[in-house]
Amino acid sequence: NTCYVGENSFESGYELCKLYFEEYSRDKKILVVRSSIDNGNNGRLAGFCKALEDMNMPTPSYVDVQRGNRIVASAIARKLSQMGEECDCIYSPSGYLSECCNAVIKLKSNKEFHCIGFESNKLTNKYCKTGLIKLIIDQDMEGQSREAICLASECLKYGKIPDKKCVYVKSKPVDLDELSESEKEE
Repeated sequence: NTCYVGENSFESGYELCKLYFEEYSRDKKILVVRSSIDNGNNGRLAGFCKALEDMNMPTPSYVDVQRGNRIVASAIARKLSQMGEECDCIYSPSGYLSECCNAVIKLKSNKEFHCIGFESNKLTNKYCKTGLIKLIIDQDMEGQSREAICLASECLKYGKIPDKKCVYVKSKPVDLDELSESEKEE
């Protein structure tokens, strides 16, 4: 018997979309950066698109990239350039948020772009300082670990098998205003 402990990817994608459009104009045109290799993030993308649909928003445009490809930012910049004024928000359901920012920098455009997505780290925190990143949602790794340890402990101590096959731990938006200056500058 196995039990998945982690984020509900669909719910996280849905929440990110709702949070973003609560804060920013609904007339944003979105470019989604997706990778066929990152199947685990399909739920995030599906949730995001469902939220767009529920809000009667237009279907986003897509650029497909390959994980490990050194020219991810160039592929994104090329797509942005092709779209011209058609795009002002870039969404990355997987680990391409910093590449999205690099793409915007490569464009050398005066246009304001918003980058939104998942998984903060030192590099994405640096881009928060520039204002390129407007919203990040992080998995609650501490909460997931704690939940997994509790379930494993109950199984080992009492032979209690988890009732559910999936235990979801809610992901959290990163408070960009509370990132310390040292985190932003690292």
